[in-house]
Amino acid sequence: MVGVAKIAVVLGIGGGISSIVTPIVIVNKTPTASFKFTDKNGEKKTTILECSVKEGLTVYSKIDISKKTITCAYSDKPGILLEHWREIYGNGVGTLLCDSKNGQQDDKICHVKKFEVQQDGSLTFET
Repeated sequence: MVGVAKIAVVLGIGGGISSIVTPIVIVNKTPTASFKFTDKNGEKKTTILECSVKEGLTVYSKIDISKKTITCAYSDKPGILLEHWREIYGNGVGTLLCDSKNGQQDDKICHVKKFEVQQDGSLTFET
């Protein structure tokens, strides 16, 4: 988010007073983590889930198979992302089947028709 603050600087010049308004740009950008999901059975389009980073917590993409949604989740538990993916893979029945692209845990190619970004920033997927 970018905000603009205006500060009036009063200068004394030769006994007179002048006022100068200088815009100062304040950049307050919250760090984010990006998780990429590419559909393998559709247009092969990459969709990105953007999550805010929270100090002291691991951010990961949490998948709800029953609702077919992917949301941002947070944990103070190390290794939570790999643990969550193992849960999702399960026995292969009724799960989301994805492979890591180039060995990256935050870049997945999944056997779905498409991913869509929702108004709240979460993703939905169609199998």
